[in-house]
Amino acid sequence: MSKKQFKYQASSSRAASGALAASDGGFGDSARGSGGFGSVSSSPLSYVYEPPDLSKISEPNLVVAFKNLQKKDSITKAKALEDLQSHVSSPTSTDGVEDAVLEAWIKVYPRTSIDSARRVRQLAHQLQGAIARRSGKRIVRCMPEIVGAWLAGLFDNDKMVARDAQESVKQTFQTEEKMKNVWRIYLGSILQFCSDAVFQETISTLSDERTVSPDDASAKHARVVAATVSMVRHVIGRRSEFDYDHRTVRKPTK
Repeated sequence: MSKKQFKYQASSSRAASGALAASDGGFGDSARGSGGFGSVSSSPLSYVYEPPDLSKISEPNLVVAFKNLQKKDSITKAKALEDLQSHVSSPTSTDGVEDAVLEAWIKVYPRTSIDSARRVRQLAHQLQGAIARRSGKRIVRCMPEIVGAWLAGLFDNDKMVARDAQESVKQTFQTEEKMKNVWRIYLGSILQFCSDAVFQETISTLSDERTVSPDDASAKHARVVAATVSMVRHVIGRRSEFDYDHRTVRKPTK
């Protein structure tokens, strides 16, 4: 890592750490809630990850789309997301989203939602909303794994991406009360996501520096950290509305 990258990474982490620390007085530091700060089995954002199991997906075209989604080229990934969206939104798909597709999607969505390409991020959030709506109540069991990335999209520094993320969320949770419940019920998972982004992820874990330029890698990390800080500040600013249990979150261990 260059001196410039190290300096940037340190300052970004300090800024985000300050925001998380500021939340301590309001959140408390005892028990963890659903997905609260604690042990992390694997990073949902790192470019190094175990590929999803595609063996149980019944449609061969969907298997191809998921494989293409894991390629490095942004045009290929965007096309894969469009293909998945077409299938999910198809009137002939009367049974909704099959479990194997849902399981594969929740593995790739978080890291796809922070892709360097704006179009990929937009399509990822659009597809996330479509899958959530077509999955019905089954999406509930997946929420702890995806809610952080989904809501972080609301704070993307690109207005078009943030708009698509907001539409995705609004169309899924159609009332203000339902939206408040998402923040309240999944607060632990949301802050787990924020903690991981700040304390676990670095420029080199989010991007493969063998194929990504230093500037692009730094920009990606900066965008993720900025969204994280904004999301934490949003929670702090509206904590009285969420009416959460302050004992569900504790500070990360260093």
